[in-house]
Amino acid sequence: ECAPPDDPNVKMRAIARVAFLHVRTGMEALSLLLPSERVHADLIHWLEYGEPEQLVLRRWEPALSLEFEFRAFVCNGRLNAISQYDHFGLYPGLEAMLDTIRDAIFALWQQAHPHVGEDTYIMDFAYLPDSKRCVMIELSPFLPCTGPALFSWANDREVLENGPFEFRIRRQADAQHPQLADIVEANWEDRWRRPPADPIPTTLERLARVPPPPPPVVVQPPFWRHRGPGYAVAAVCVGVATLLAPMLSAVGDR
Repeated sequence: ECAPPDDPNVKMRAIARVAFLHVRTGMEALSLLLPSERVHADLIHWLEYGEPEQLVLRRWEPALSLEFEFRAFVCNGRLNAISQYDHFGLYPGLEAMLDTIRDAIFALWQQAHPHVGEDTYIMDFAYLPDSKRCVMIELSPFLPCTGPALFSWANDREVLENGPFEFRIRRQADAQHPQLADIVEANWEDRWRRPPADPIPTTLERLARVPPPPPPVVVQPPFWRHRGPGYAVAAVCVGVATLLAPMLSAVGDR
């Protein structure tokens, strides 16, 4: 490729090849989950709306890369549209592989569709170029809350719902995404290139700093419960007399 190394698309393609989601231990998994803004937002939504959250662990697929992930739009039992999943970056090698990728996606979708239980949904796929096959990644609702990738819920709803079939990727002739450079800088260069002023504590160190819970409060029953109801009445009478004594004394003085 002739693009300079500081080109945002080159940087995005390099990022896509980093196995930063590959974890081997529970500690490594937590190191990804705890600082994640998306996980934080999902947990907030769960608390507000009661949406169930799930933690899914999958076997790592070394041949899977972001540049070969695709989003398929299925409406009323028809696969009407496919888009490259990462709608920010330009991946020059995709254009020559469109027919092969499309056929692989359709073949796997036809096998999976009868088992979905719904006729309208969005399904994400990954194409594995080494084995020339597809794997399914996840299902999402056919709703605007699911990102449309290179399509638009406002402008392309007719295509997404009724076709005709369209496969969109970002091509060489397309203009660079206006936010690509900022995304790379904010999410990668600025966050990882410069060392933090203070070392980032590990998860165990963070947990060690959490103060212990306060001791339980033991509520003692009123003392008269141990003496019987007669004692309680007597105690109340003494208390009332104690309160009324100054008042009665004042009235007597007058």
